[in-house]
Amino acid sequence: MWKPFPPPLVPGLDKASPYTAKRFYTTNLLDLVRDKMGLISLYRERLGISAPELAIKFVIKDIDYPFNLLGMPDDSHYLVAYGGNVVYSVLLDYWAADYETLLSYLVNRKIGRHGYGDCEDTSILLGSLLRALGIKYWVVFGVVYKGSMLLGGHAWVIADLPFQGWSLLETTLDQMPPYPEGFPKINPDRNVYTVGDLVYVGMLRFNHEEYQEWVKEGEPETEIHRRFKDYLSIPREQKENVIKYRAIAFAWGIDAKPLTRLPPQVAEEGGIW
Repeated sequence: MWKPFPPPLVPGLDKASPYTAKRFYTTNLLDLVRDKMGLISLYRERLGISAPELAIKFVIKDIDYPFNLLGMPDDSHYLVAYGGNVVYSVLLDYWAADYETLLSYLVNRKIGRHGYGDCEDTSILLGSLLRALGIKYWVVFGVVYKGSMLLGGHAWVIADLPFQGWSLLETTLDQMPPYPEGFPKINPDRNVYTVGDLVYVGMLRFNHEEYQEWVKEGEPETEIHRRFKDYLSIPREQKENVIKYRAIAFAWGIDAKPLTRLPPQVAEEGGIW
């Protein structure tokens, strides 16, 4: 069952090392989708995102997966202040707030590029855009399986789409599926959703009002933020790997954004970046 808890704090550089921090400063998880709602609403209107279909299409088409110059997935972030004399860095996996991912698009489009964000970043942005449109949603963090094989950590959105109901939205696809029938219907009271032979298992979910974790029947309910700690402990190689994104692409019948920029040697080997 989904059980509500007080929202956890996302570790920042003020309390964690550059390798374990997810933000520049420790942040309430819900603030990633609620802190700059005025900015999200403003640019939603300016960008002409007037319906859920357009919000999903924008995140899929205009937000690319982040890679470095060596062709490796790169979600590290750097903050340079005071003329470059002070540099702060989150080196492995930065959880961008909705407005940060949106601003990456607004800035980069001036030079003909898209915005950038990985599965957590794009799911957070999509959740906020749907909220601005009055759509019920949850940003879900968890893991994905192919059959019984664990593929790694992942993030996605479930939302109550008009004329269809609660559906699973995958933000790392390279193309927009048919709307709304291309997005599988799901039961929001459960935490397991299937797309072909791909199995999404939610560990935690949140929106701008509430945070919940999946608690198994008979499991002690006294350990607060157990699933959040479990998700934080997933190593990067169990999130950024070719096998996971190939399985996502096969299940959806649509290429995944990370696969479109594979380095040649990785494409041949098909393993971890």
